[in-house]
Amino acid sequence: MDDMPAVLTIADLMPAAAEIFNRHVDRLVALAAARLSQKYAQRVDPEDVVQSAFRSFFREAKSGRYTYERSGDLWRLLAGININKLYRHIEYNGAAKRNVSSRRRLRSLWRYSANT
Repeated sequence: MDDMPAVLTIADLMPAAAEIFNRHVDRLVALAAARLSQKYAQRVDPEDVVQSAFRSFFREAKSGRYTYERSGDLWRLLAGININKLYRHIEYNGAAKRNVSSRRRLRSLWRYSANT
């Protein structure tokens, strides 16, 4: 008989999750930081993007959504999730009410009107 439990619990998966996280976190943060323009670097934290990517990855992995066939598949999957999360963060921060450029223009207008 197989000693493997019929159902794996979160506690059973924690060492593997920690290993995946530790192996890829630095590269994912660097990837997100490299893709961020200066315009959004002050508003979007690459570490927040990576945390969000890992949350999504582990949630979907727990449901059995992913399979790996070749070496490097895990990295490609994590990098893809990370980039998509980065673009969503940028899109969120680029919305009209949160737009970095708009806020700068408003501050400039406020200073100009205060000085006149």
